[in-house]
Amino acid sequence: MVLSPTYSKAEEGIINAVSFRPIPVNAAVVVKPWDNSDENLRTARIIESQLQSLGYTLSPKAKLTLSFETKKALGKWSGESKNNSVEFKAESSTATGKEAEVRLNLFSSSEGGILNPSRKHGENTLTKMSLEITLDQQNGPRLWQGEAFAGIHQTDSGALVRRLTPLLLDQLGKTVRRKTVQIP
Repeated sequence: MVLSPTYSKAEEGIINAVSFRPIPVNAAVVVKPWDNSDENLRTARIIESQLQSLGYTLSPKAKLTLSFETKKALGKWSGESKNNSVEFKAESSTATGKEAEVRLNLFSSSEGGILNPSRKHGENTLTKMSLEITLDQQNGPRLWQGEAFAGIHQTDSGALVRRLTPLLLDQLGKTVRRKTVQIP
C-alpha cells in the first residue's frame, strides 16, 4: 500500500512562525506548558535546554513567558483504499511428514480484491503531531508564535515532538511560512 501524506514526507516537518515584535536582548524567559502531562514536562526540559543554548536566561520570575502545547490529529484512511490482502503459506517438513500447503485469502472482494480489483484510489493521510509555541510579555503583547508539525512515521508522538522542538526554536523571533525542515 502506498501512503500519500498530506502534511509532510517521511522525516520532514513544516514550520510556520510569526514575529510580532522584536524579542528583547538578554531577556529572561519562563517556560510553561499548557498542560502538565509527563510528556509535556519532558518537552519543557528540552525547550529550556535549547533556550539556554540560544543564549536566553531562564527564571521563574521572568517577564517573558514561553508557553507551548502539543496536539495530535488522527490520520484518515478512506474506505476505497482498504488493505485487501493475499496470504500465501508454504510448509514442508520431513520431521512432521507434512507436504506443501497453500492458503489463499481473498478479503473484501466486493470492494476490490484479487478477482475484481477496484480502480478507486482513496485518500490516506498520516497521523499528524504538532508543537505550538508562543512567547508573550508578562501582561503585555505577544512577541512571537510558531508551529511545527509532521506526520508520525515509525516513532511515537513524544519522540517526534522532542525532535521538532529545536527546529522550531531555531526560528524564535523570525517569521517563516511553510518552511520544510529535515527532522533529525
